[in-house]
Amino acid sequence: MAELADISDALESLASRQNRYGKYRDYYAGKHPLNFSTDQWHNAFGSLFRQLAYNRARPVVDAYANRLAVTGWETPGSDDPNTDPLGIAAVAVWERTRMPKRQGELWTESLRSGDAYLIVWPGEDGAARIDINRGHLIEPTYDDEYPERLLHAVKCWRLHHGPDKGKWRVNCYDAEYITRWITNRAADERPKDSRTLVPYEDDAGPEIVNEWGTVPVFPFGNNADTGMVGTSELVDVIPLQDGVNKSVADMLIAGEFVAFPQRWVVGAAPERNPYTNEEEEQFKAAVDRVWAVSETDAKFGQFDPADMTQYITAQEAWDKKISHVSGVPIHWLGMTGDFPSGEALKTAEGPFVAKLKDRQVAFGAALSDAMTFALRVDRIIGDGGAEFVVPIWQAAETRSDLEALQQAALKSSLGIPHEQIWAELGYSQDEVARFTALKQAEAERQAELFATSFDRGQPSEVPS
Repeated sequence: MAELADISDALESLASRQNRYGKYRDYYAGKHPLNFSTDQWHNAFGSLFRQLAYNRARPVVDAYANRLAVTGWETPGSDDPNTDPLGIAAVAVWERTRMPKRQGELWTESLRSGDAYLIVWPGEDGAARIDINRGHLIEPTYDDEYPERLLHAVKCWRLHHGPDKGKWRVNCYDAEYITRWITNRAADERPKDSRTLVPYEDDAGPEIVNEWGTVPVFPFGNNADTGMVGTSELVDVIPLQDGVNKSVADMLIAGEFVAFPQRWVVGAAPERNPYTNEEEEQFKAAVDRVWAVSETDAKFGQFDPADMTQYITAQEAWDKKISHVSGVPIHWLGMTGDFPSGEALKTAEGPFVAKLKDRQVAFGAALSDAMTFALRVDRIIGDGGAEFVVPIWQAAETRSDLEALQQAALKSSLGIPHEQIWAELGYSQDEVARFTALKQAEAERQAELFATSFDRGQPSEVPS
């Protein structure tokens, strides 16, 4: 059972990472500091722009999050998803907890902040519920000797409703108990140690027995080393994002001062105010104004406007750098020009697909642990058993429908079962089951037609 000293250590560590998590959230949301602002910027746009961002942080995170999708569940080694009881039960839990819709929140938070967590525990009806928690809420503590083993996890969050509004709740989850605490007063800052904590009293009491002997918190650390917290996908992107914003700011300043053609006139005497003898502005450039002077030797002209394409080129160069460090294909960031196809597409998306598959392996292991525990809570898997389930992922590669169907036809000619081919094409387990039933019904109908024709003395080809 975790001690108060352990909770203090966890709270201190969690508090030290809050600024980092906040920075990642802000950059993802497009709330970028104006680190590039100059005197020219403030003079021209100081009252117009409080924030300026050509946001590349969101596309980098979303490129991976949108391609991470669990389409089903299975028991390792199962031949037929329709006869896999644990896989069917896992799909039922997955759908009951609305995870097909909510899983995107999990992937986005882990990729954006570096950490996300699932807490699995019985709901009010006794069935397992799965709750997604953001990285800034939870501090995991791992065993020093066996770093893959999670000793306990501390969650700290502020209450925004009810009689304890403004206070901070702290839960410590370990393999024996869930101990619950609350600060003795409301505060703006999160607690950094346990000195202000008192036991949280309600109908369940401050201490709940964990009958399953497993820490019910499951970390999803992005690119995390064993026993460590994860790393945000934005770590290397943020400095480049600042460069993009600087380039956009330079373009706006250029557009304000040198993009409009600057005109000049020589040989014209200035007009003066007859009362003050001060020079008056004589020439104002506008679409509804014509310049005219009485001097016959006067000459007019204009300077060439600035070439704004150089700023667009600079921004595209920043996109290439962001693509290089993030692995997101450049055609996903630019969304312009001709998209590659065929082998060129495979080459362009090679690093991106490799990273996606790596995330599927890492996230899949944590997701397997969480779902297996949920099945234990639902009494479908017994304690101490070796049974477990694994997620089925949507294919990481980008393929056109024509290319995918051509490959499917080739695999069918080699005798690969149709059920496997349909699954690889991205169809769900329910759709594969329906296709199988329709195929079987059609085969039975063809066999019946053949038998009828044979009885009438009208033999036909044997149905395949």
